[in-house]
Amino acid sequence: IAALSEAQEQALVDDEALLLTAVCMLNRWTLSDLCEVYGFKETDALRHFAHLDRLGLIELLPGNRVRLRTTRSFNWLPNGPIHRYFSKNHQGPFLRGTFSGNSEVYQFRFGMMSEESAAELTRQIGSLLERFLTLSRRDEVRPRGEGAGTCLLVAMREWEPDAFAALKTGNLDG
Repeated sequence: IAALSEAQEQALVDDEALLLTAVCMLNRWTLSDLCEVYGFKETDALRHFAHLDRLGLIELLPGNRVRLRTTRSFNWLPNGPIHRYFSKNHQGPFLRGTFSGNSEVYQFRFGMMSEESAAELTRQIGSLLERFLTLSRRDEVRPRGEGAGTCLLVAMREWEPDAFAALKTGNLDG
């Protein structure tokens, strides 16, 4: 599957432990990885596996192994339950980080852009996201201690800060 339905995503959001299990499965974690890193009891993790199997995200195999039912281009629904959950609960803390580590970067740019330039940049962002997926898929097979959960947030939209818009209309605060 390339995406879950709204109801499937909502089922994950409704149970954070199930959502965590799904994210770990999408990153090719094993049952022992999940229990070791997050302290899940094996019975609880297997219950989550069974639920993810019923949702169609994974296929539970003999020996408590799993096979993903997702395509390489799997993605969460745009503005779906998962997107809204992470925006509401985790985007703020993520952005408040210091971004001072060797593999961390935070840049904010503002500029005027034509539709043609925005379309070109959108294509390049798509290429960057594909590269992120390629590298993360390559690193999934490394031993658990050789990688870290890494998040990439790329955002671009037509936007003007409220403070700038107020200057246009003469609604100045000072």
